[in-house]
Amino acid sequence: MTAVAWRGRHRTLAAAGRGLVELATVAVAAAATGALAGHRPLLAAVAAGALVSLWLTVRPHPAAIALGASLPALENLGSAGAGVKLSLGDLVLLLVVASALAGAVVSKDGAVFRVLRPVRFPVGQYCVFVLLLLVAHPSKWSTAQTIQRFELVVLPLVAGSYLALRGAHVALLKAYVVGATAVAVAWPFTHLDLQKNPAGQLLANALLLLVGLPQLSRFRILVPVLVFGLFATASRGAILAGLLGLVIVLVLRGVGAPRRTLVTATLLAGVALAVFQLMPANTQSRITDYSTNSSTASGYAAQQRIQYSDAALTLTRKNPWLGVGVGSYLREAERDQLYASDDPHDVVLLQSAEGGWGFAASFVVLVLGSALPLVRRRDDLAHTAVAITLATAAHGLVDVYWVRGTPVLGWLLVGMACAGAARLRSRTAA
Repeated sequence: MTAVAWRGRHRTLAAAGRGLVELATVAVAAAATGALAGHRPLLAAVAAGALVSLWLTVRPHPAAIALGASLPALENLGSAGAGVKLSLGDLVLLLVVASALAGAVVSKDGAVFRVLRPVRFPVGQYCVFVLLLLVAHPSKWSTAQTIQRFELVVLPLVAGSYLALRGAHVALLKAYVVGATAVAVAWPFTHLDLQKNPAGQLLANALLLLVGLPQLSRFRILVPVLVFGLFATASRGAILAGLLGLVIVLVLRGVGAPRRTLVTATLLAGVALAVFQLMPANTQSRITDYSTNSSTASGYAAQQRIQYSDAALTLTRKNPWLGVGVGSYLREAERDQLYASDDPHDVVLLQSAEGGWGFAASFVVLVLGSALPLVRRRDDLAHTAVAITLATAAHGLVDVYWVRGTPVLGWLLVGMACAGAARLRSRTAA
C-alpha cells in the first residue's frame, strides 16, 4: 500500500471517527433533552437550541447549508425594537460570523478579513458615513437601523469570506437554490407570509446562481420552476433586475465563451417565453403593464412610487448635508405631512433623505466600488457576485432595498469571490 493511499485511508477513518463521536453526542443530548422536556419544556428547548448553535459554530459545512436554506425564509420571527426585525437567516448569519471571529482569534490568523482588502475602501467609507450620521442624529431608532445596515452588508462579507476559505460556500449556494425552489413551488398556493418583491428577488437571484456557476449545473433542471415562481410573484422590479443580472453574467462570460453564452441565452429565452404563456391573464397583464394611472393595480403602484420619490426629494432638499438620520425617514415624512411610507422605494433617494446627497453618493460608491474589482477577474464566482449585487441594487431603485434577506446573498458572494481569488493566488504561488 502506498503512502498516498494510506494517508487517504487515514483521513477517511478520521472523518468516520469524528462522525461517530458527533452521532453519539447528539444521541446522548437528544435523550437528555427528551427526558428534560417532560418536566421543563422551556428549559429543554433552550438546551436543544444551545446544542444546535454550538454544533453549527464548529462545523462550517452544516452551518453553510443552514444559512443557505434559511435565507429564503424571510418571515419575521420577532422585533428587536426600534424597527429592527429578525428572521431565521439573521440568527444563523450571526452564528457563522461568530465562528469566523472565534477561528481568527484561536488561530491568530486574520485571513478572513485580509482577503476582503479589494472591497475595503467602498465598504469602509459607507460604514464610516453611517457612524457619522449616528453621531449627528443620536436616537434609539438610528442606533438600531445602523446596526441593521452593518448586519446586511458587513456580516455577509465576513461570513462569505469565512465559508469560502473553509470550502463550504458551494454548499450554501446549493441550499439557497433548493430553498428558493421551495418558495417557487409554494407561491401559487401560499405566499408564506412573504411580500412579493423580496420573494421575487430571491427567486431571480437563484436563477442567476444557476446560470452563472458551473458548480450548480446539476440543479439547472430547476430553472423552469424558478422562472414560473418569479413570474407568479408578478414583481416587475425583480423580473427586470433578474434580466439585468442575466445580461451582466452573459456579457462577462461571453468575452471568453461566446458560443456557450449564445446557447445559454437562447435556451433561457425559450424557457421564459414558454412559462409566460402558462401564466394567468391578470398576471401577464401586471408584468407587462408599466403605465402610470389609477385604473389598474400596476398603474396605481407606479403612481405611488412617484409620490414616494417626491416626498424623499422634499426631505433631502430641506436637509441636504446630513439628512434626517438613518431610520428616521418615516417619522420625518409624517412630521412634514408628506406622502409618508417606511421607505421611498428608491434606495438612493432613501440614502439622500437619511444623510444628504453625500450619503447617496456613498451608497453608489459602496455598490459600484465593490463590483469593479470583481469585474476584472476571469472567475465565474466573481462575475456572478457582480451580477447579483448590481441586480439587487437595481431592484432597490424601485422597491425596498434594506429588507431582511434581500441584499444579503449579493454581499455573501462578494466575500466568497474575494476569498476565492486569495485561495487561487496562494495555490499559484505554491
